[in-house]
Amino acid sequence: MMKRLILHAAIFLAFGSPVAARTDANVAALDAPARTVMRLQDCGVVEVDLDFDPSISVVEVSYRLINMDSRAIAVFDRADLNMVVQGRQGLGDVAVPHQTFTNPGDLEFIHKSHEAIPDLETPTVDMAVVVAPGDVLKGKFRDGRWGFENRPILRLRWCLGTMVFDELTFYSPVQSDQGQIWHARISAPETQHISCTAWYDVARRDFEP
Repeated sequence: MMKRLILHAAIFLAFGSPVAARTDANVAALDAPARTVMRLQDCGVVEVDLDFDPSISVVEVSYRLINMDSRAIAVFDRADLNMVVQGRQGLGDVAVPHQTFTNPGDLEFIHKSHEAIPDLETPTVDMAVVVAPGDVLKGKFRDGRWGFENRPILRLRWCLGTMVFDELTFYSPVQSDQGQIWHARISAPETQHISCTAWYDVARRDFEP
């Protein structure tokens, strides 16, 4: 009996309490971002990690897009030309996503090519990064819910605009640290595909099935 107690004490000193170890693992799991896989209509997939802190109303998203098609894919997650010219973002930076409530409590963050706004003095020129067949695109952004401070958020999701690349829709490529960036023509919104993650449940801190 004494030998067994000595053995248990030695294990405790060497590795700590098994119960405590399980508790620490559970805490780490709660602090980890939720993960989901978003399928693109353009024959690609996006692995998405999302974390939302309701106390400061900030969402953090990191993603990894894999082009599984035999054609290049244009991804509309980059800052537009106006943001770059004004010095508000760098060439090739991930854009600040547009925010909108689709339903009460449901907040959507979206990167896409935007429709032209009539009579705008300086028209917006969307920019896209092109992902070659078999290549991987990594990106991340951190954003707050500006203008929505008094509206509760129950669920949120991220949406992304993509399309098969063609040189009729894009022009004037420029090289950046993030890859080759192309300017999009005003026809891009008509042919892009919008894909969205499942809804992230704020209370559960996880994506819905």
